[in-house]
Amino acid sequence: MIKKKHIIDNFTIAEPDAERDYCYNFNAGKTLDNCIGVQEAKFKYGNTNKSMTTPTFINKMLGLSFFSTYIPASKTTAHRITLYGDDTRFYLHQMFSGSYMFLNLYQLKFDNVPVCLSYRHNDQDATIIASADKMIVWKQDVTPYILADAPIVTSMCVNEGVLFATLLNPAYKIWYNKDLNLEKIGEESETAGYISLNDDYGYARKVISFDEHVYIFRDYGISKISIYKNEIVVSEVYKSNTKILTNTISVCGNVILFTTADGVYTFDGVRVQKSKLAINKIISSLENAVAISLGETYYLALKLNFDDGKTLFCEQDECLNNALVVIDVKNFNYQIIRGVDILNFLSLKAENMEKVLVIYNTGYIRTIGEIVKQSYYYEKVLPKYWRKKDVFENNCLKLITKFSVYCDKDVTFTLTADNVPLTFVSTKSGLNEFSFKRQCNKLQLEISSNQASSRVERVEIDYYDC
Repeated sequence: MIKKKHIIDNFTIAEPDAERDYCYNFNAGKTLDNCIGVQEAKFKYGNTNKSMTTPTFINKMLGLSFFSTYIPASKTTAHRITLYGDDTRFYLHQMFSGSYMFLNLYQLKFDNVPVCLSYRHNDQDATIIASADKMIVWKQDVTPYILADAPIVTSMCVNEGVLFATLLNPAYKIWYNKDLNLEKIGEESETAGYISLNDDYGYARKVISFDEHVYIFRDYGISKISIYKNEIVVSEVYKSNTKILTNTISVCGNVILFTTADGVYTFDGVRVQKSKLAINKIISSLENAVAISLGETYYLALKLNFDDGKTLFCEQDECLNNALVVIDVKNFNYQIIRGVDILNFLSLKAENMEKVLVIYNTGYIRTIGEIVKQSYYYEKVLPKYWRKKDVFENNCLKLITKFSVYCDKDVTFTLTADNVPLTFVSTKSGLNEFSFKRQCNKLQLEISSNQASSRVERVEIDYYDC
């Protein structure tokens, strides 16, 4: 018999499947490495890093938003994080102010999670705070005021000097205002009005200014608004067979990403393409899916079906989501973080700081978390797992004689030869070798670790064909 060697030096799983190959809490590529994690958000106050104090009356955080306002009097920019909780109050934190408190903004209350939209009008920064029961305008540091009888704005953007917006009702129209005055949205005049969308693409959910055009994301498609010689023209770009999930639409680098029941899609302004990320086989629910981007990374929270009898962190409760999928749009490498029930994200860019903040459906519902490079869920290490169901991908009888691996210490390797498991634990960093004899037709390899830092570089299996 001729001695052979099977080498695994790429751990990427192109199509995760709970019944075959899958991975969580590892960053699987040419090596198995540490995944990202989630910890309590820290902000710099003076010479120390502190978490922000949750208002006393909040039992659960429901919404986060961020906006910046230029203050002419002081020639400074105020960066503000807003918070909405289950006490229905609206709170505000001014970053870089020396305080780590949230303060109730003018005793404002809303019936549901408000949307914050910032824009400029007459060379002034302004913010609209809109929910189903009221819309409030806040200009610079002037006291916010309620806009009486105003339609409820759900999204807005500016392109070619024209402001476009979607409204809660009616949702088959796109309103525009050439005076850039969001307070006049919903009114018709020589410089304002609406565009009717009389087709079967569904409701208009979101408008985005991208690549010199405005794109309307709808339930089942994408429409484009172009401005030619002061004329507004609408054309259809893409029709989807499955519903586009509004809360997953996000500009990510030089593309827009969105998720449907079919998977994750990219849109470059011309073409819609299904991404190489094939997670469909392990999706359990997209009902509460939500996504955001920072730079060229897309963060998608959803519920996946791991179907292994284990319960990690949030899975011990009745969670709405249980996983965070992190996608690098440059190459569509991805990580799956298991055990985190994320309700919503906030992409934060202010001064020299960039963060992705999160709030939760279950678990740490009174704290704001942030995505970190370390493999932790707050103070707990994220347990890591990788599986290759059929190492040789054939059913020929083999004699396995040696298992060699280049890895960190305390990584567990389980070889299952025809349903008989054999487990090894690395005792050092570097080359670990284990000699044995085991015949099998099929060989499964599992790699796991409960260490905060674990790396596997290369696996070698010596065998003979029988």
